[in-house]
Amino acid sequence: MAIKHLPWRRFLSGILLLAALTGCESKQELETRMDEISGNYRLTAIYSGTLNQINTLPVEGRDAITSARIFASGKDWIFEYTLPIMVGSSFISHRIRQHIVWDRQLGAYYFYRLEENDLAGTGIDPSFVRMTLQGNTITFKTVTGNYGWAWTKIR
Repeated sequence: MAIKHLPWRRFLSGILLLAALTGCESKQELETRMDEISGNYRLTAIYSGTLNQINTLPVEGRDAITSARIFASGKDWIFEYTLPIMVGSSFISHRIRQHIVWDRQLGAYYFYRLEENDLAGTGIDPSFVRMTLQGNTITFKTVTGNYGWAWTKIR
């Protein structure tokens, strides 16, 4: 009787081994993918319509406003950036920490959806924000307002 069950044991052992290897491979792929995008970024564009207003940022404090980064925080990956928003003739700066993940099935990076408290006081509705990562550039666009910001990886 034990001999008849032996092929099933091998089959189950094989499935468990394959699942363990796939899990390790998935974790390694995630680490590799996230390492590819981690690092420092610089704000390179502030769009209002088709006009890039990056040069209207005040020189004083510009480095702090334009600096961004992607880094690991425990098991999570964070995109930390400042969103300079023009109000009248000056800018207000709004600091955001947003989770980002690699989706293995779709083969793409995804940003967690922003919440109301992430954008409090900006006048931007988070349900109209679209974040994308293409090549070395991260883009934050508002669907309805024709506004956008872009960060490019510098290292």
